[in-house]
Amino acid sequence: MESHHDFLKSIEDNENGHFLLENEGGRAILRVYPAGKKGRPVKKIDVQARLALFGISDFDRAALDEAIAAASDEPRHHACGARLLAFPSAGQA
Repeated sequence: MESHHDFLKSIEDNENGHFLLENEGGRAILRVYPAGKKGRPVKKIDVQARLALFGISDFDRAALDEAIAAASDEPRHHACGARLLAFPSAGQA
């Protein structure tokens, strides 16, 4: 029988990466969280789709790539240290 610890470890290992896009002081802040060992990392196309949905088109594409790459390289237990990336919010550019 699987222990409680093993069960939680399995959930953590299989967790997909995710991101949050939030408005803070008129700037869109991107927080990218890494995937578990077996989870799917955040994909650039998913972040770009969310930015487009919110009408944000003027942003540093190289910085976006760096944020996603950094989260992909970061161990899962560092998820609370999410990468931040600021963009002008829609209507602010």
